[in-house]
Amino acid sequence: MGKNEKFERKTIEEIANRLAEEEFDKEQEIHHFSSTYQLNKQNFLKKVSTKKSKTKFGLKRVLMIAIISIVLIPTTIYASKEIYQWIVNKNNYELNISLSDRKKYNHDHFYKLKFDYIPRDMVEDNDSNKFSYKNNMNSGGISFVLWQLSGKEDFKELYTKDYEELTLNNHPSIVIKKNMMNSGDIQFDKIVYLFFEKEGYVLQAYISNDVKESEWKKMLEKVSLEETNEKDATHYGILSKDLFKGKQPEKNYYLSKNSSNIHKIGDAVNTKVYDMQEVLFTVKSATVMDNIKLLDKNNFNSNSYEQLKDKQLIANDGELLPFNQKIIKKGDGIQTLDEVVGERKVKTKFVYLTATIENKSKKTIKDLYFQNRLYLLEDSKKGLSATKEEVDFTPYSGEVDYLDSHGEGKSFYKMPDIKPGEKREIKFGYFVDDTQISKMFLPVLYYGDIEKLNAKGLEWIDIRQ
Repeated sequence: MGKNEKFERKTIEEIANRLAEEEFDKEQEIHHFSSTYQLNKQNFLKKVSTKKSKTKFGLKRVLMIAIISIVLIPTTIYASKEIYQWIVNKNNYELNISLSDRKKYNHDHFYKLKFDYIPRDMVEDNDSNKFSYKNNMNSGGISFVLWQLSGKEDFKELYTKDYEELTLNNHPSIVIKKNMMNSGDIQFDKIVYLFFEKEGYVLQAYISNDVKESEWKKMLEKVSLEETNEKDATHYGILSKDLFKGKQPEKNYYLSKNSSNIHKIGDAVNTKVYDMQEVLFTVKSATVMDNIKLLDKNNFNSNSYEQLKDKQLIANDGELLPFNQKIIKKGDGIQTLDEVVGERKVKTKFVYLTATIENKSKKTIKDLYFQNRLYLLEDSKKGLSATKEEVDFTPYSGEVDYLDSHGEGKSFYKMPDIKPGEKREIKFGYFVDDTQISKMFLPVLYYGDIEKLNAKGLEWIDIRQ
């Protein structure tokens, strides 16, 4: 190796090291270069050395190579006294994430999330670690989930459009930008994983598009784990690959069209509340309405009602209005994303039901929650199955939207006690669109896994119109 080559190699090495040191100095921590980094560096120098006999390097080119080399340093290197590495691999829209560690935690302390900054007009929902804006409660905002390291930090995120690694208040973080089409205007299109290395926890933040980037970044920069006692500690899950398996194959359940568990309007259905107290449940009538002005507004689930008001689907005179609905073809989140494949005009409807509940047991029925949502089942060769059609918005909320015998607040679905032998009439209802009224089935006071349509004890009432 000649003097010039030695000089060039030394220059390259100095620049590469200086740039690397400048990056790491920003973190103000002691660095331990990983073996991967050292290997990259050696390969880089070897490559440059091999080519040098044929290539003459100017300073600019040397600098560019050095910068490229730094870029190739794995993103897993960051300021850290311990060697912890985010290992990220993006395959189309599938993001595989691993958190490689050499430190074992005893987890013999309890921690509570402490938020030193909350965006203006944003409030927490009853210590749930979910924050929403006052004018958009129960929708949007930021939700947090705390995960304890288990030594098996290996998980994935689908529908990933892009990702970025940041350091937020000295915590290595990954910001994942998602690309999914969900119902409604609010989209939780960002997920952030923020690593508390000292404590051995990862904080996962779901961020909706109604929160400005400057606000959520400031909030995450001001969040910390405060040591506390077991009673006051923030609930956490165990971060393991079992919790993040990615998209699992959907299992289809079918209900025979001739099943004896399907009843008609007017049938008295014998069932048990909470598998204990026998009742007779009868749907006496079902009416599809275009106008709800005669119904008591206080009996509506405020979330459903206000959402439709906000979307201008309920006129001041109670008329339910039409809207344009986009039909979505779901992607698999790995090779394909969701896409719009059609659009149609649909009309908002309200299905108003009158039913009776008769207590046939010898004990008072207490704490009865009437919260069985309407199910949309469609016909197929194998029987009835849950409809798979995806749309950008539907008035169908998946909840009971109207109930005249309701409780208050979070106990909205709680009904008054029903004495032995008492027969009580209730009126309830659901918002749907006109493409759904031919698919409506009502499960009868069932609190198990309804997705298994033919589950034991699950009775259905066919209220298709």
